[in-house]
Amino acid sequence: MPLLKELRAYWLKYRPQVYLFEGQVPGRHISIRTVQTVFKQACKGIGLRKQVGVHVLRHSFATHLLENGVDTLTVKALLGHSGVSTTARYVHVQNSRMKDLPDLLARW
Repeated sequence: MPLLKELRAYWLKYRPQVYLFEGQVPGRHISIRTVQTVFKQACKGIGLRKQVGVHVLRHSFATHLLENGVDTLTVKALLGHSGVSTTARYVHVQNSRMKDLPDLLARW
């Protein structure tokens, strides 16, 4: 769990008050631009050639939660959506995987 070790070391060093990654003002989050810049540098650092934005992380997070059985209302709350219809956009990804499964009923 190298990432967990790094996050613990980061927390011990900076002791964030509210957000794990605070901006220059204690208790305030980092800017969207900072997140975009760090993400772009990380993609470049691992040699990713495909152009992807930060939103892909959010989408992947929601999709993985749903695929692992987390209910839609919990995902809605975690993503900060005001309505469940916004969160429901991620459900299609989960349901689209169903077509790849064999028809179990045909075996009966």
